Amino acid sequence: MDPETRPRCIAENEATCLRLAASCGIPVPDAELLTISGAKVLAITRYDRDETHGSTRRIHQEDGFQATGMSPMLKYESDGGPPLTALAEVLHNYGTVDSLKELLARITFNVAIGNADAHAKNFSILHAPADPTVVIAPAYDLISTIALDPRRNAAGQMVPASTRMGQRVDGVRDIAEVSRANLVSEGSKWGIDSKAATQIVDEMIDMVRRAVRESDGDRTVLATIETQLDRFA
Repeated sequence: MDPETRPRCIAENEATCLRLAASCGIPVPDAELLTISGAKVLAITRYDRDETHGSTRRIHQEDGFQATGMSPMLKYESDGGPPLTALAEVLHNYGTVDSLKELLARITFNVAIGNADAHAKNFSILHAPADPTVVIAPAYDLISTIALDPRRNAAGQMVPASTRMGQRVDGVRDIAEVSRANLVSEGSKWGIDSKAATQIVDEMIDMVRRAVRESDGDRTVLATIETQLDRFA
């Protein structure tokens, strides 16, 4: 559980983004937004546990740092952390036939909602006991960072949330500057046919737009996402 007490809290933000992802066909863990002692709390069910046979069994999971063999101390690509191409290579070598397409859809979703903090530790794969093929874990840590309230910096000044991304898309590191063409180009670098990549990107952006209009989540977050989506129009 992650308590948050700020006026426009991260818990409400993440709950909204998880609902949007589910509406767009992206697997997400079950989550419930609670109020405990006046604080908003997001309770999320673990997806890496199997309780189907009367006992709890751990499902082996690796995040993007573990899967690419890189140090978790290098959190962001600008610090030397794993780029998207490194994650794509793991899926190309060990994932299912549609893994790369699923990855591109998720990257598009993150850009569409304005999640600049997405990095390799926010992406995981799951290993079945008797199958060498890995699958992409349900999505987590989905937050519209550009919708977060301004915060006070070391100099005491109020500054908006950073738009600098944890992982670049087609070489672009500012989430406010990523275009549809950049997303398509990124997917093409992984080996996805450009026509297929274009379809994945366009369909995801359209699905997010429809989901935002139909969602009953945090209205400020949704309005911020709509503004982000308007850049692609």
